[in-house]
Amino acid sequence: MDDWKAIEAICRRGWDAPNEVDLERASWFVEDPQSIRRDVWTAAAYGEGLAVRRLLAADPALATQPGGPWNWTPILYASFSAAHELVGRGDAVIEVVAALLEYGASSADAYEVEPGRFSALYGALAVNGHLDRARLLVAAGAPGSDGQSLYSAVESFNIDHLDLLGRAGLDPEDVSYCLLHAIDMLWDTGVSWLLNHGAATTATHSIADETCLHWAIKRAAGVQTIELLLDHGADPNAKTKDGRAALLPLLGTTPLDYALRLGRPDIVEILESRGAIRREATPEEAFIYAAAAGDEDEIQDLTSDDPDLMAKLPAEDRGLVPFLAHQGALPGVTLLCELGFDVNTTSWMGLTALHWAALRGDDEMTRTLLVYGAVMVDVGGYFGTPMDCTAHAWWQGDHAAVADLLAFAPYAGAEEDPATLPQEPAPGPAAADPEPSSMPRREPPRSDDMLAAAFDPTDDPRAGEDEDPTEEALRAFLAHQQPVALKVGEPPSKDCAVPAGGEELAVPQETD
Repeated sequence: MDDWKAIEAICRRGWDAPNEVDLERASWFVEDPQSIRRDVWTAAAYGEGLAVRRLLAADPALATQPGGPWNWTPILYASFSAAHELVGRGDAVIEVVAALLEYGASSADAYEVEPGRFSALYGALAVNGHLDRARLLVAAGAPGSDGQSLYSAVESFNIDHLDLLGRAGLDPEDVSYCLLHAIDMLWDTGVSWLLNHGAATTATHSIADETCLHWAIKRAAGVQTIELLLDHGADPNAKTKDGRAALLPLLGTTPLDYALRLGRPDIVEILESRGAIRREATPEEAFIYAAAAGDEDEIQDLTSDDPDLMAKLPAEDRGLVPFLAHQGALPGVTLLCELGFDVNTTSWMGLTALHWAALRGDDEMTRTLLVYGAVMVDVGGYFGTPMDCTAHAWWQGDHAAVADLLAFAPYAGAEEDPATLPQEPAPGPAAADPEPSSMPRREPPRSDDMLAAAFDPTDDPRAGEDEDPTEEALRAFLAHQQPVALKVGEPPSKDCAVPAGGEELAVPQETD
């Protein structure tokens, strides 16, 4: 049979080729029972237990026979099936899995494609979130470490998924690797579980010899995660291979270096209380540490001693605005913007500071970035625009307030394709012959006077509501900015400057 539309309507695939099931169409096939009982692969996908047993009794070899649209074995179709979401079929697919196992199907079966191996357990647990089906596979011997399931379980925020995989048996290297992903997800409960199940805090990343403590700081982890890692033996004085981070342009040797450079005084305090040793900083490092902390007085002192200090900063440090926005370090972002650092430069996975503020639901950060000239950029793919990010992010925060601000935000010009935005930080401006006692500073391009002048209560849809006057002015000013068509994605209409959102987002994941 070459018509597999019934299976395609009911079976999901892994992240190698993600697809959407069509439950309405699948229901039509259910109304025609013969169409879903005529072969073992379709019957398995629809939870047709009696039909599966009849076919297996006639030919037991069918239990392990590949076939169907993706040349899978029947147990894979049963495991990746969404039949449990059809009315009256909640347990049916479990019965099919049991029948297939009785006839010799392997609980460890998987399909293999570039870029990996996708097991029946992964289909049941990660793709469908069906614990009972997954328990049956584990009881039959499916291993917990299959290259996919543990990593995906971290994204479920469901401790029952981790417990099940733990009972199935996990490779210690997988546990240590997935600790980094739990840190990515800012899931303290998952971090604790993995640490208690053998994750090694001494393991290092293959690229830069970063430890999980380095990783946690650059991924904006909270103090609870930092303390958990330290409690389980993380070394506060561990060093990277060559003084830089893995996978992004961030300088630093020790976890303390990262915390200082990323504007995290809360983590600096914890690390130093646990024995972290602060090494003597170079003038350039001292400048960045002070700027990240929002310490204007220290910046004043440093630039009085060396007026050209900003011009001497390495390229990595000149692109810190989005990294500080990721951390929620508002004082540092504000000071860097005042000093003229690029507010629209990109960071991890190509995201701008405005994307990170939106993901965090950080309305104060969003407002500050807009004041200093941040624009809406559509990076496409998983994240899209900052509006997409705030609409679908799971991070806690005031996403409604962020959306209100972004609704009037200007877009990057059509000639500014996101790919052309500076990937490498542009050189920071140096003051021309500054007075010895003056701190180089750029006035915000939209000053309070400009905002007040732009504000016309008759044009503000929120006129008459109690609102902070500065916020009213900012909103009105942004309302007068003419959005232009985007190079990437659908251009905004005249009535709405915000493109439609995408799928629900998780925390940025990039641990490879």
